[in-house]
Order: sequence, then C-alpha cells, then structure tokens
Amino acid sequence: RSAAKIVLCTLLPRSPRELAGALDPALGNYYTHRLLYVNEGLRRLARLHPYHIVMSDSWDAFTLSPSGGGALHRHRIRKGMLQEDWLHLSARGYLVWGLQVRQGVERALKLWDPSP
Repeated sequence: RSAAKIVLCTLLPRSPRELAGALDPALGNYYTHRLLYVNEGLRRLARLHPYHIVMSDSWDAFTLSPSGGGALHRHRIRKGMLQEDWLHLSARGYLVWGLQVRQGVERALKLWDPSP
C-alpha cells in the first residue's frame, strides 16, 4: 500500500476569446459546463481516496461567491484573475492559485505518516 499523497487541482474557469474583456456569466459560455463536469469528477475521485488525495479547489477563488449576486452570477470570473485573453492567469491569478495549491500541500503533509 502506497503512502503517497496527491494534491489534485481543479481546472480553472476561462472565457471564450470573443468575450475577452467582459465579465461573462460562465454558465453561458462554451467551456464552463465542461470544466465543471471534469471538476466534479476530480472531486469524486478525491472523496473515494480521502487518505491519499487532497483537493486544491481553486474554482471558487476565481469566480464570484454565491453571496455575490445569487446563482446567476455564481460563475462570473473575478476581474483581474486572468490575462486579457481570458485563458492564462494574470500575476494576481498566479498568486491566488499558488496560495490554494500551498494550502493543499499543507493539508496533504498533515495526512502523511512517515512510518512504513
């Protein structure tokens, strides 16, 4: 039995190039349903292996919270998180994402048992 720990990161939101510059509701964009579907599969996988897989779920850090306008605005991408192409992370986006990953690594280290 492996003692390895995995930090599994969710996919981040993005917007189609033709909507670059607009805070589009991601629910209406081509990519969001697919990204949410994959992310839910990753979360299920992590729930199946809670002692080996730690989720680093950054989706909410990159989108507006449910309290920020209700379900319609739930998946709007936070301003300044992505570059102008709405695909690549901005400096702020990398900072937020890095903090999320770091928290995941710290949780994984707490699960680590050095005894064989």
